[in-house]
Amino acid sequence: MNEYLFIGDLHGHATQLKSVLQKAGFTIVNGAYWHPELKAVFVGDFINRGNENLECLRIVRAMVESGNALAVIGNHEVIFLNYHQQNPQTGQYTMQNRAGWNRLLQQTMQEFSQSAAELKEMLNWLKSLPIVIETKHFNVVHACYDPELIEALRDRTNGSFVLQENDWLQMELGADETLTETLHTLTFGISIYLDTAQLFPGANLSSQHAPRIRYWEDPFEKSLVETLFIEDDKHLSSIGFLSLPEAFYSSFRPYDEYEKPVVHGHYCLEGTLKNLQENIIIVDRAVIKTGILKAWNPQLGWIQS
Repeated sequence: MNEYLFIGDLHGHATQLKSVLQKAGFTIVNGAYWHPELKAVFVGDFINRGNENLECLRIVRAMVESGNALAVIGNHEVIFLNYHQQNPQTGQYTMQNRAGWNRLLQQTMQEFSQSAAELKEMLNWLKSLPIVIETKHFNVVHACYDPELIEALRDRTNGSFVLQENDWLQMELGADETLTETLHTLTFGISIYLDTAQLFPGANLSSQHAPRIRYWEDPFEKSLVETLFIEDDKHLSSIGFLSLPEAFYSSFRPYDEYEKPVVHGHYCLEGTLKNLQENIIIVDRAVIKTGILKAWNPQLGWIQS
């Protein structure tokens, strides 16, 4: 892994991306950032939340196409692609009727407003990116490494992990629920629905929650704070010492500490840079909250903008 620089979710922060690349020793050669010894790895979520979405896409695309980087798509790219997927039966863009998605994509779409041709090119390029990267020494997937789902996807795509145009069409038509679930799990991760009033009646809570889980953990007799991402949830944080009910154990995909490392984005971690498990490496370190982009290399450690 020493020859790779793993860069966290960009979310439209191109200025910070250029700063990280420059601090790591990348320079622009033939229109793309290049390093004599390192190759960048982007873990998805290039867009949304920031104000430099198009520039982020241009930088990442140039690096990937020049062979200077690898990249997988994240849940925000999935949303972006689904938003532009036309239903061939109705002629409608179904997802454009979702107010939440319109708000989420507003800045990104505004940046593309003067370039319909580039938008089409960028959509096609995003569809050419894999959902998973597998190497001899590590794997990369945006949010969740589920061996069974990944094995099925590997077989379906002949090892490329790249979906074809017909795959996107079938998901738009609702004709392939298995693929839809696979894509959602790998790029959005796994959340569980907690009715805290029912599950923890003594805690005097009435809220309902759907927190992301630390899917790689063995949840047996572990507390909420050890198995869920609840840092931003004041209600759940207050009962974090309680144990997760056994009914939710099946949601987890325990990842043995002896397996090769998996690199994720997605989880927007602040605070300590220590990885939550030795072979689960999360490089999304909350640029959308802190304005600071971080990247990691086994030898160089953490580099920040």
